[in-house]
Amino acid sequence: MDGSLRIETSARSDAECVADQLAGYGPRVDQCGDKCTVVVPAGVSHAVLTGVLDALQACLDDRDIASVKVTMDSRSYMMEGNVDLSLSSASDEREARGGHVKDLSRGT
Repeated sequence: MDGSLRIETSARSDAECVADQLAGYGPRVDQCGDKCTVVVPAGVSHAVLTGVLDALQACLDDRDIASVKVTMDSRSYMMEGNVDLSLSSASDEREARGGHVKDLSRGT
């Protein structure tokens, strides 16, 4: 892994939306078969990473993108957009409103 942040989407239009939302961070879109990956260059500071993830969450929510796979430093996470709160329990609503990030590297 080269230290870059990689955001894998299932549709080219989703990748383009993410890249547009992250334009200030120098992203590029790579396509491999059906999958598209938005790559944010290495050297992302904590403050910049927070901005990137906030912008990504806004894109997921605005475009009703269900989820994307985010990879950084050989660890993968699934970031989800807004979910249908009518199917959630009251205790899950706070988490659903703010999106959700699941660490895929730990098998959870």
